[in-house]
Formats: sequence, C-alpha cells, structure tokens
Amino acid sequence: MRKTDIAVIGGGAACVAFLHHLVTAVDCATAARVRVRIFEPRPRLGPGLAYQGDCAAVLLNRGAQTMSASAHEAGAFAYWLRWKAMNAEDLRPWVASDLGSAYVPRPVFGMFLEDFAVEVRKSALKKGLEVQVVHEEVVAIEKGARFHVQSSEGSITADHVLLAMGSAGSFDAYGLSSAQGYIHNPYPLQPKLPALLKSSNVCIIGTGLTAVDVAVALKKAGYEGRIDMRSRSGRLPCVRGLQVRQHTLQEATRCAVMTLAAKGPGKASLRELLRLLRAELRSEGACWKHLFARHPDAQSRLRSQLTAENQVVPWQLVLASTNEVIEQAWHSLSPVAQHLVLQRFHGDWMCRRAPMPWVNAKLLLDMMDSRQLRILKGGASFTVVPAQGLIACDHLDSETRDHYQTVINATGATRQISSDQDSALLRGLLRDGHAQADWRGGLQVDFATSSLVNAQGVPDPRLRVIGHLTCGTYFFVPSLEMIAKRAQCIAEQIRDDLQRSSAASADYVSEQP
Repeated sequence: MRKTDIAVIGGGAACVAFLHHLVTAVDCATAARVRVRIFEPRPRLGPGLAYQGDCAAVLLNRGAQTMSASAHEAGAFAYWLRWKAMNAEDLRPWVASDLGSAYVPRPVFGMFLEDFAVEVRKSALKKGLEVQVVHEEVVAIEKGARFHVQSSEGSITADHVLLAMGSAGSFDAYGLSSAQGYIHNPYPLQPKLPALLKSSNVCIIGTGLTAVDVAVALKKAGYEGRIDMRSRSGRLPCVRGLQVRQHTLQEATRCAVMTLAAKGPGKASLRELLRLLRAELRSEGACWKHLFARHPDAQSRLRSQLTAENQVVPWQLVLASTNEVIEQAWHSLSPVAQHLVLQRFHGDWMCRRAPMPWVNAKLLLDMMDSRQLRILKGGASFTVVPAQGLIACDHLDSETRDHYQTVINATGATRQISSDQDSALLRGLLRDGHAQADWRGGLQVDFATSSLVNAQGVPDPRLRVIGHLTCGTYFFVPSLEMIAKRAQCIAEQIRDDLQRSSAASADYVSEQP
C-alpha cells in the first residue's frame, strides 16, 4: 500500500510541535502508512528564524518554566535545561535561578527545539513513521489529485500539506530597501553588530519587542551613539511581572464564551465580551481603568511599571489565562466588531499581552535617563540623502528633521499578505487562486480545521496553515503555547483523516470478489 505523504513547509517551532503531536496521536499501524517530508532551507531543524543562533542579549519574553513545544507538557524546556546543565556549565546559572522568572536567550531555546526534534524523530522511527528532512526552499505548490511541491532543487508529490512558514516578514513601508544604511531585517543581530557599533546614530522603526531587542543588543555590545525608536503610537511593551501561578478563569470561561458564540458566527457583541473580561479582572482584584491608564510619555510609563519590581501583576495573569478562550471569542464577533478591535484595541492588547522582561525594561529606562535613547511618537517620512550617505527623517507632527547613518526596520511581522514583498510561494498561492488574503491579516483559513480557503471561498482540508499566517482567523498567534495547541488540533485531524481513509480502503478490498 502506498504511503500517505505529508509535506511540511518550514522546519521551525511550529513544525516540531506538529510532528510531536502527530507522532503522539497515531498508533503504530497508522504510523507505518505515513511519510512526513519537512522542507527547511536552514541547516538545523527546530530553531527556525525565531530561535536561530544570535547574541545572548536576545531574550525570551516569557519565563523558562512556561516555554514548550508541547500542548500538554508546559515545562518541557525547564526539564531540558536542568538535564542539559549537568554537562553544560554555561547553562547552570539559569538552572540555579527561579526558572519561572528566568529569561533565557532565545538561541538556547533554539537548542532545545533542535534536541526536541531529534527525540521526536526517534519516537517516530519506533512507531514506523518515516520522517525526511529536505534542506531546500519551497517555491511553488501545484494542486491536483495530489499536491506537487516544487523546491529549489526538484519536486515531490504529497497528499497533505502544512504551511508552517512562520511570518511573512516585515514590510518596507518607506521604500528604503535600496538605501545605504538601511537594514530591513535585524535578525540575526550578532553578525550586524560590528558595523552598527561604528554608526554615530541609529533610528529603529518600531517600538515593539523586536525594537527592544535591537536597542538592548546595541547597548550590551557597547554602543555609545544616539538611538531613536519611532512608531506612530510611541508605545513600548509593558513590563512582565512575576509568573508564580496561573489564573483560573471564573467569569470569561469557555462555557460563557461558547454561550455567546452559540448565537452564531459574528453574533456576539463586543460589549458582552468586554463585560466578561472586566468581571474576570475584578476576580483578581485588577481594575479595568488602571489597565488602560494613559501616561504622558513612554519614559514615565516605563518608570511607573518598574516600581512593581519582582511583583505579581494580577491583570497579566488574567490576560495570560485568556489563551483558553481567545480564538473562540474572536470568531464569535461580527466583522464590524473585529474591525473596531483591530483599529482601536489591537495595539494596546499586544503591548500588554506580550510584555518584555524586567531586565530589558530597566536597561531601556537607564538609556532614556542618560538621553542615549529617545522614544518618538507620530507620523514620519524618510528620505535618502545619497551625497551624505544618510537617511533623513521628517517628523510630520513637529516639522523637525533628523539624519541617521543607520535605519533598522524593527516593525516585526506584517499582518497583511498582499504585497510583492511576500515570498514566491505565497505570491504563487494567491495568484493561482489556491489562497486569498484575509482582510484581518494573514491568509484566510477555516476556523475549525485551519484549512486554507481558496479564491472561491472553499477550504481545502488537505492544505492547512499554522502560525502567523493565520493571525486573521485566530487573532493571537505569536505565543508558542497557542501554536502548540493548534498543532495538536491539526495533528489529530490528520490522524482522523488517515484512519478514515484506511477504513474506506479496507471496506473496498473486502467487497472485491
């Protein structure tokens, strides 16, 4: 009997999580009929772009105790750290600390993912599930009775495809891609630091977690020049408090959200959902108004948050617990309500839901106090000045101009998938009608199955998507916890498909004379 081929495009954390849950879900009889081919152009399976080798200044923004690629084993990374530290002296300081509040360098988590992938492949081999890794980039996917997956070196056929490509990258909103001194993607930072240290002034476009990484890495590398971080909102991520316990939902429970969702897709009101969230915050003694309190500037806001050093922040516990219901809550809203959330609340939600480590916040505040770092707010335009080798920035609100030797795009992954800057694979899927952009962000996928929806609005259950490309459908997707949960759902759905297919084949054979 021909094996069922599953092609996974991308070999980062989402891929490893999917493979882990697939191996866990299938029995030996089913596993023996499956072959998984993973397409990953990088030499290592597991780290991907997010957790690749880089400088130690690039930290996870969650405590090590809460990081995992498994939906049912939240402490997997912490277990690995303790085991690895027995023979790796450089990891011992982390193990000696409280792993619940230890912010480990992201490359260390990449090492964990690489080891985790090795163990998952061993488990697959024991069950008879064949796993192949192809270190090539996929450039196109053609659909027919089976998929034809074309890579840079050849093509294979597949029965199922999982797009686990990570994000679509940043968007060059100011058309600076050809300018000297412009860095479109700061990662990995390590090889870029020597040149950056020679620059007298740097402009970082963006004020989110990526921008924080860049500023902190520069400072720790000994940079002494001026740094400006600029965005329309001028909003820094909040500072993460202690993660000593989990909050159990009492008001905004799955049952309560499902009751609202039972009215039908798009029938729940935003007011009803916010009422549940306010009640949930009250259950932890947190004030809704305090959560969204405004400060005159980023510096004073950061200073006020740092006064709560080494304390539990109740509202953070509540927001973290919403991972249980956030997808269903988002899906239950009408398009009008979803548009309102994206326009008015998304930025505030993300800066609170994805906070930065306290150590990074303290360093940023020190840099602001010494006037090495400015956080600038408002619209701007950039102009290349070739004769001087500089990039000029005009501040639209204040009618002032600054000149920079280096401009770094740290806006993070774009939500919109409709640009010629996207990958050849995404452009091809959109051009051929196999996919359509979601106005809320990413590609349009079916909520229940993560199946890619084509130009006619029909989902293909053989072609699924996971990760940032699903941000329009699932709203909050940067968290590895959410990716692992989605990976488990997809793996179990594919297992069910395989078992149904096997049963149908057995019935067909038994009916033959």
